[in-house]
Amino acid sequence: MHLVFWQPIPSFHQEGFLNELAKQPWVDSVQLKVEQPLTQEFQKDGWRMPEHNAVSIRKIDEGEAPVDLEDYVHIFTGFRTHPIIWQSFARLPKLRKCRVFAFAEAPPEYGFAGLLRRLKYEWNAIKLHVKLDGVLALGQRGFSYYSRLLRSPRQVHLFAYYDQPLSYFPVIKKREHKRRVELLYVGRFIPLKGLDRMLKALSRTKPCQVYWHLTLLGEGPCKAKLESLAKRLSLTKCISWCAPVSASKVEAFYGRSDYLLQPSRADGWGMTIIEALRFGCEPIASTACGAVDVVEPCFRLPTNQDDQWPLVFRRALERGPLSFAQCEANAKRAEAYSAEVGSQKLHDILFSGER
Repeated sequence: MHLVFWQPIPSFHQEGFLNELAKQPWVDSVQLKVEQPLTQEFQKDGWRMPEHNAVSIRKIDEGEAPVDLEDYVHIFTGFRTHPIIWQSFARLPKLRKCRVFAFAEAPPEYGFAGLLRRLKYEWNAIKLHVKLDGVLALGQRGFSYYSRLLRSPRQVHLFAYYDQPLSYFPVIKKREHKRRVELLYVGRFIPLKGLDRMLKALSRTKPCQVYWHLTLLGEGPCKAKLESLAKRLSLTKCISWCAPVSASKVEAFYGRSDYLLQPSRADGWGMTIIEALRFGCEPIASTACGAVDVVEPCFRLPTNQDDQWPLVFRRALERGPLSFAQCEANAKRAEAYSAEVGSQKLHDILFSGER
């Protein structure tokens, strides 16, 4: 079987998963077709080029059509969201031999733009539902979204962004005893990420007898406004602002933090949630994140109930710094999103639906 993934750019987030697929006895080849190389903007945010072994990576040619043979499976990113990718999809014959899937997050449904996006996706669903063999929907949020959207919900399969193979998982080390709770955010400083709501909620956890410190690792157009907000909320002494670092250096931040904060107003998945968990760090995330399934129910931030957020943060702070056993348990939870699990999951989907 030949697997062809159609993506906007190469991503190190899928590096382990694609490499693992290429090793499987049921896979003849894995190809990655991209619209463009890794952009400078992503590299400034700490993204690195993925390291692939037996995976062929190539830019999509103008006018390229997918190979239409019975042993080919094409997996298109998004839901008619990337023009060049889906122009190739449109070149498939009506009576095709290959199989075709969409690999899709639930789109942001925030504000007026979210309403328009919903209408766009509903229209796309009408046109696509008979042309797709299935949707690999990311997380329960994605699964529920596409099950409602498509006329045949049996086409929708619960999937995820699967991480590195188990051999890449770090050995959890005992941390030095400390009195304060270390909080971490990794990502861009943009309105969609909800950092303003996070800062306001943290300021409302007072009076709290537990010391805490927040590291904000990233960059973006909202940084000055967020710094000003932190000053107004008297949080300046509790926060460190750090510029983006390479992906390998982010691991050190995960390793010394107790909680990762992902307060997004909308987020298709939220890869940092899985990454942090792999290093023993407990995620606290908005229910608008696709990967919120991974988060313990007591640490989920209800996206439409900001008034509940201080209670969630207080619960974490009063637990105090994580113990070695808690960090080990978190890393164990991350194994459900390893490359091996993802490879087996795709195998089961493809072979259960063989025609």
